[in-house]
Amino acid sequence: EKEIPISMLAFIRTANHAAIMEWHTGTHTHVSFSANTFLDMYNEHKLLLSGIKAGNACGFHLMMHRLYRDA
Repeated sequence: EKEIPISMLAFIRTANHAAIMEWHTGTHTHVSFSANTFLDMYNEHKLLLSGIKAGNACGFHLMMHRLYRDA
C-alpha cells in the first residue's frame, strides 16, 4: 500500500505551523515562509515522524497510508 512520504507530511506540518504563527497574537501578521525561517521546524517534524515509525512501524504505515488515500 502506498504512503504519503515523511518529507511531504513534514512540509505540510511546517506550513501549518507557519500559518498558525501568523495569527498567534489574534491579529494577522505576515511570516515569511522560507527555508531560513522554518528549516529547524521541518527537521523536527521529520525527526518526530521517524521516531514514530521506529517505535511502531505497522501503526505508522497505517497512518501514512490513510493520509495518502484520503488526500
